[in-house]
Amino acid sequence: MEIIVGTITMKENKILMVKEAKEECYGKWSLPAGHLEKNETIFEGAERETLEETGCKVELKKALPILVHNTRK
Repeated sequence: MEIIVGTITMKENKILMVKEAKEECYGKWSLPAGHLEKNETIFEGAERETLEETGCKVELKKALPILVHNTRK
């Protein structure tokens, strides 16, 4: 199962976003997010992904619900 984690980071009523570099979504705006690594908690993964993609160190205060989307037909 693939688990994606990310953050909604706010400062001064602004939301931190990134521009995608992947070919299929190049140049589109997104929240910092990525794949959860083995043996990481959801909080650790989300904090790591935010740091990797933005250079900003964040500390999560709460988690939003996790949605599962089955792409199998």
